[in-house]
Amino acid sequence: MTLISPVTAKKVIERLCVPEGERAGAWETRRKLGHMFHAGFVMCDGYEFVAMLDAWRPFTPIRLLPDGGDWPYSFALAADAERSMIEYCEGDMGVRVYDTARAYRDALEKYARGEAE
Repeated sequence: MTLISPVTAKKVIERLCVPEGERAGAWETRRKLGHMFHAGFVMCDGYEFVAMLDAWRPFTPIRLLPDGGDWPYSFALAADAERSMIEYCEGDMGVRVYDTARAYRDALEKYARGEAE
């Protein structure tokens, strides 16, 4: 079962992240250099989260990124059309929405090299 079909990074932000200006513990939505960061929490493991986002299937808006994480405890997904990365770490999650295609491409390359954001 998915959140909403098709699942997009925007829908993940709307359903699972803290609205801008609000806080939930240490989580908040805030502007960072070159992107907006939206933090949230999901009560499921990595396998369930990827399935919920429908990222196992080919040709969906969100895809699981290879390498860079410690599957299934921490990993990232990409939503290319929205220049967004969705990061998951044992239930904590965040969505980074990049301002430019260049910033997004750089973030994907940095992730593939195993460098933390």
